[in-house]
Amino acid sequence: MDYNIIQGLSLESNKFIKSHHYLKSVSRGNKFVFNLMLHGRLVGVAAFGICTGTKAQLKYGKGKPTLELKRFVLLPGLVKNTASWFLSRCCATLFNNYSIQVIITYADPRQGHTGAIYKASNFTCLGQQRYPTMALLYKGRLYTSRIVYQKTKIGKKLRTAVKKSKAKFITLPRKYVFILYK
Repeated sequence: MDYNIIQGLSLESNKFIKSHHYLKSVSRGNKFVFNLMLHGRLVGVAAFGICTGTKAQLKYGKGKPTLELKRFVLLPGLVKNTASWFLSRCCATLFNNYSIQVIITYADPRQGHTGAIYKASNFTCLGQQRYPTMALLYKGRLYTSRIVYQKTKIGKKLRTAVKKSKAKFITLPRKYVFILYK
């Protein structure tokens, strides 16, 4: 393969995630970002960071140094198996060069994600999350329920929308949980 992997967050990485990932946002808490390059062009990004919930880290990581794969996005039309090739190399770098012992990630069935990439990269499916995710639907966009309670401009705007019945909470299907041990 003619791919190169460059580690490090950049403005280009952030723009790429915002443009091509289905959530259209860069997750908070990214610690390690890997950029997949093809002939000098960015064609994929994998972002790993602190687990979203401390319970997830305790439950799945069992106290070991744990990261969550927060965003994984590739341009369509790349060579077959590029996703698992890229993800496997990112995970190997984290395991071999840092003290990481466990990587957790999730597949969102609402997006048609089955976890095939994770399975091909030797992750184990632990089944679905125990509890469904609550989200707020406002003006056709979904927001995590956490953001509603944050003391930010968007949090305040969403709380006001809820009070005025312009936004509503909905239950999303449970995601599949995948784990990879060193």
